[in-house]
Amino acid sequence: MIDRSKITDTSNLHSGSFLVSSRLYLSLFSLSLSLTLPVPSNKQQQMIVIFLQASFSAFQDWSTAKVMKSILNMLPAECLVVRDGNVTRITTNQLVVGDIVHQSMGNKVPADMVIVHTSGDFKVDNSVLTGENKPISVQTSPTDQSFLESKNLAFMGT
Repeated sequence: MIDRSKITDTSNLHSGSFLVSSRLYLSLFSLSLSLTLPVPSNKQQQMIVIFLQASFSAFQDWSTAKVMKSILNMLPAECLVVRDGNVTRITTNQLVVGDIVHQSMGNKVPADMVIVHTSGDFKVDNSVLTGENKPISVQTSPTDQSFLESKNLAFMGT
């Protein structure tokens, strides 16, 4: 089970930022020192390459953090489950194996699930996973030996 509270802690996403920013500042400092020389040297060229690499790494780090935040926004924060015979609203990080989850039209799937009962018109949008542009009807019985292809499963975030 994925603990959403740990996922939303994005402080570890920037653990390489200190290294990248340190390398960037060192590169800028070294580049400024080497540019005071009248003739371009191999060292100047190396500093330019290091600066470009550091800039690219910083951009990748920023881009990755942005993508991770957008993925987190796609995941549901709460869901309805049956516990002790009562339907209860809980946060998704409180889901445990064996919970029976109630899904409504338009809700994102809070965790990977096996479908045990459906009204017959339950569909999931697997486009995030497979690229298919149409929602897929789910069933209560397995339809394929490969669990990834079987239509009795719904995957988190779909």
